[in-house]
Amino acid sequence: AHRVVVSSRCPWFRRALTSGMKESIERRIVLHDVTLPVFQSFLHFLYAGLYRLDLSQESANMLADLLLLADRYEVDQLKDCCEEALLAKVDSDSCFALLALADQFQAGALRRTAFQYIAQRPSLSIEENLAELPSHLKEELSSLGAWVREGVLAGERRGWRRKEDEE
Repeated sequence: AHRVVVSSRCPWFRRALTSGMKESIERRIVLHDVTLPVFQSFLHFLYAGLYRLDLSQESANMLADLLLLADRYEVDQLKDCCEEALLAKVDSDSCFALLALADQFQAGALRRTAFQYIAQRPSLSIEENLAELPSHLKEELSSLGAWVREGVLAGERRGWRRKEDEE
């Protein structure tokens, strides 16, 4: 990769390559814990943005790894693009993992989508699916389940009405 390109598109690389850090002196950055396909997508984004990079075709795992890399190296635009692509990947197999990922990386839209998906399918909230979640997410899901059972989310409780129902 070209130092000027990656420095201009990635704040972390800019600091590493211009601040007298080891990477600046050696003119080399070694990335750990990343697969070649994820790194290639990351580098492609640094060079060309979304031009010829269709994230909607990528797997949820690939997008999650790319989101992690984008977060680690402060490429917020790529992080947002990964979050957007992950919205379409929320399903029964991925909703809990994506909820935890969204919570960890402050991906608000993905978090909401995963919560909504789970709320619409209370049968998914079995102990096996909840086991890997942090305790605060388990508590939120428990509260969400109570709201669903009581009809609060649908505006059915104690005469609550949605604005559209009043008009």
